[in-house]
Amino acid sequence: MHSAMHSYSYRDRFQDDDFGPREFLSEVGSHGFASVEIMTGGPGRIQKDIGTDDLEALKELQAFGRDQGVEIHCLSTYNDFSFLDPTARQPMVDDLKKWIRLAGELGVPNIRLLTGYFSDADRPEEQEKLVLEGIAEVERVAAEAEVYLALENHSTVFMSANDVVFVIKQIGSPWVTACPDPSNQLPGFHEARPNPQNFVYAGAAKMAEHATNSHLKVKGIDDDGSLIGWDIDRLISIYKNAGYDGPITFESIIPDDLTGQLPEIKTIVDAAIVRSAS
Repeated sequence: MHSAMHSYSYRDRFQDDDFGPREFLSEVGSHGFASVEIMTGGPGRIQKDIGTDDLEALKELQAFGRDQGVEIHCLSTYNDFSFLDPTARQPMVDDLKKWIRLAGELGVPNIRLLTGYFSDADRPEEQEKLVLEGIAEVERVAAEAEVYLALENHSTVFMSANDVVFVIKQIGSPWVTACPDPSNQLPGFHEARPNPQNFVYAGAAKMAEHATNSHLKVKGIDDDGSLIGWDIDRLISIYKNAGYDGPITFESIIPDDLTGQLPEIKTIVDAAIVRSAS
C-alpha cells in the first residue's frame, strides 16, 4: 500500500488561473506521493484537473508526472446510469467508454465507477436494472482495454458496502472491482471521537476484498497527532488482511485549507502502513 492523492483535494487550487494538471502533479510529487487519481469530468465537460481528452496530450501529461515521480493510478469519471430518459443516460455510457479506452491506451489501471442517483421513488427497481445494464455494457469495453472499473460506494443507487459487493458479484467480471470510501457510509463520521461505528470498518473489510483502488477522506490532524475520526492502524490492517496492496487515495475535507496538512497526513498514514508490515 502507499499514500496517494486525489485531484479532488486540490479543488480550491484549481480555481486559480495558473494552477492546472501539471502544477498539481509537480506539487504532489514534491511531497513524495507516488500516484494520483485525477477527475476527468462528464459528458461534454472536461474537468480542469485533467484539462484534455486528447490521447497524445494525455501521454505528455503522464510523462510529465513520471518525471515528478508520480503515476496516474486512476481516472475519476462522472457517470450516472440510473437516468430513466435514454437521451440523458446514453451519453453517460458513451463518455465512460471513451475514458476506459483512453485509460487502456495510457496503461492507467483504474477507472473510478459510480452507479447513479434515485430520481423517481415509484421506479427504484427499474433504475437499479438500468445501472446493472450500464455497468455490464461498459464492462465489455473495460475487459478489452484491461482496465478495472473500481466501483465506489458513493451514489444513492447501490450505496452500501453490501450493495457494492452485490453489484460486483452480479456482473461477475474480474474487471469490475471496488473503490471503498469507508466514511461515505456514515455522514458525520469524522465528528465522532472515538468512533463507535464499527459497521464503517466492517464495510471497509467487505469492499477491500474486491478493491483495486481506495479513498480516504481526511479532515485534519487531531490534538493527539492522529487523524480526525480515524483509527488509521485499524483501517490499514483491514486492507492488509483483505490482501489489498494498492493506493490509499486522499480526499481532503479539511476546513479552510484543503492542502496545507496533506504532507503531515501522509507521514501518519505511511507510518501506519509500515507498522502493518511488521
